[in-house]
Amino acid sequence: MFNVVLIMLDSLRRDHVGAYGNKTIKTPNIDQLASEGVRYTNAYPEALPTIPVRRAMHTGIRTFPDRNYKAAKGDVVLIPGWQPIPEDQVTVGEVFRHHGYTTGLFASTHHMFKPSMNFHRGYTSWQFIRGQEADHYKKPLEGDVTSPDNIPCDEMYGMVGHSLPYCLANVQDWRTEQDWFAPRAVGAATKWV
Repeated sequence: MFNVVLIMLDSLRRDHVGAYGNKTIKTPNIDQLASEGVRYTNAYPEALPTIPVRRAMHTGIRTFPDRNYKAAKGDVVLIPGWQPIPEDQVTVGEVFRHHGYTTGLFASTHHMFKPSMNFHRGYTSWQFIRGQEADHYKKPLEGDVTSPDNIPCDEMYGMVGHSLPYCLANVQDWRTEQDWFAPRAVGAATKWV
């Protein structure tokens, strides 16, 4: 039986990785992983937002275009494509478990773990790395943290004002690179393996 590790990253440009020809940015660990594993060099996501592409990757079923969108129980985003994985769709975790694999899911994408989303289905164990975006993990910071003078980025989709107090509260005690989401998710997965 083979070991299978599926790594899914948001916002990593292919042209920023040495294994794909970048000579300036040094990515030795990713390059080594790519040289020893399988690279999908002609694979492109059918829908780029976080949850639609993950639904497609977890089920193998197209999620775009979202012509038949109906809000489902637990769907708090109310945006086509961001709904839960339906009960009748088999997940990659379920397929691997059916074939005798021990499976683990480690992610910091809080939308995957909202009620009824079903991304954890089929996994022997899973871990939600808390605090990403507007995850209501900690009590939001109080005070005028959303005034234009205190927002370190442009307002995006009108959501920053709502999300910022939660995001800042979730990361306020972090001091090192290892405190951030990607290192915590990779660390948890590495420890599990």
